[in-house]
Amino acid sequence: MEIDIREDIGRSVWTAGVFDLAVAEVLFRAADPALLALDVGANIGSMSGLLAARAAEVWAFEPYPPVLERLRRNVSRLTGAGQFAHCQVFPLALSDHEGEARLACPDGSDKNHGLARIADSGSVAVRVAPLDALLGNREVGVMKLDVEGHEQAVLSGATHSLAAGRIRNIVFEDHVGPGGAVGKILRSYGYKLYAIGWVLRGPVLKPADETAHRVYEAPSYLATLAPEVVASCRQRGWRCLGRG
Repeated sequence: MEIDIREDIGRSVWTAGVFDLAVAEVLFRAADPALLALDVGANIGSMSGLLAARAAEVWAFEPYPPVLERLRRNVSRLTGAGQFAHCQVFPLALSDHEGEARLACPDGSDKNHGLARIADSGSVAVRVAPLDALLGNREVGVMKLDVEGHEQAVLSGATHSLAAGRIRNIVFEDHVGPGGAVGKILRSYGYKLYAIGWVLRGPVLKPADETAHRVYEAPSYLATLAPEVVASCRQRGWRCLGRG
């Protein structure tokens, strides 16, 4: 991967070989080798590459131009490598409508480009589109959703897919917590929510209303329609580190 060790993600990949290990592990276990995986808010592609080692195909969504170019270069490194599935880059943000939005880059974005977010006050024009219009009737094994507060709009643009149960697992970051709007939306579609954490021996899933993450980590959750994925995520070990 092409990384910048001055940035949070690049430094983590450089030192540990992976970014956000517990989330990466849950994504890896939730991905289905026969189904599509979605990386919504792909950044430089650390999770896209991980999913490409497991899923049948990966769609990576990233609207921020400086990060997008690095994502494309990283994805191009997977092309032709036999152990990776096809990964398609979408230069846009998922939302609840088709058109254009503004992307704001708050303080700290120089060290973490993932802080960029859709906001009326944004200075960068980006394309947006609803997931339903792109996905059609395809089924998704897992969707990673990390869009800095735009999650509700993403889910609003995926109502048909969610209602049909076409997205089996969603791994998302939410600083509000499982009682917030995102958690309520997902529960209304029949998803069960779990907080993601870890111990030295592997990932941990706890009831959504319990704290599982460390104080220095963003709170992340698994929303699932598949009980077997919960059982898998509770098994010990770090499969994503071996990519198998």
